[in-house]
Amino acid sequence: MASHRFEHSRYAPELLARVAAGWRRLADDERRAVARAAHLAADLAALQAPPALLAAAARLIADEVRHLDVCATVAETIDPSVPVRNRAMTGARRLDLVPRAPVGETGVLRTLLADYAITKPSSAAALADARAACREPLIAWGYGEMLRDEARHATFGANAAAWIIRRWPAHARRALWTECLALSSRAAARARDGQAEALGLLPAPIGHTLPSWILPHLQPLGVIPHPANESALVH
Repeated sequence: MASHRFEHSRYAPELLARVAAGWRRLADDERRAVARAAHLAADLAALQAPPALLAAAARLIADEVRHLDVCATVAETIDPSVPVRNRAMTGARRLDLVPRAPVGETGVLRTLLADYAITKPSSAAALADARAACREPLIAWGYGEMLRDEARHATFGANAAAWIIRRWPAHARRALWTECLALSSRAAARARDGQAEALGLLPAPIGHTLPSWILPHLQPLGVIPHPANESALVH
């Protein structure tokens, strides 16, 4: 848990409300990420994934649970009037915890690529930029706690996908890659809020980039994308 204090008197109540609401949205996202990771672990087990991949999937679940707790800690510290850990989720996207049949190779690959190998590097870059700009220790701690796992989640997605796709022909790999790029680019639009972002609201997504550190992990998939930037992510 964070030990940092937060001086509420330094900021306008309306600004604090916007930042806290943003962290509650992040908490909802992390709660959904827990469910997604649990489904993914079950699907990999159904595909007879090797123990090392199953262990990585189990750690992924634990990481997402911890991220949820981090987001709840930040949100509840900024706005103690709205509990996060025991509240109902907001928005239309609810948790999908209904037991279901395994989705098969293609479905698992879509998740591994679109939600992890492609999206997580962009998420890591956004978290790193936000942490570097943040001047509130509590919020910088929250960004750092999530950031430290994002690169590993991205490489897990790429490595697990490489295991599944190992016998696929090149044309099938390219087609799936194109499909997953389109899926990962469908982030919900959200207006920028510069004042809140300066305090500790994660900026709205502006598109996916692929930093150079993820490229070696994508090469076994048979697709060599061009990075949007050449600088390695610094944690």
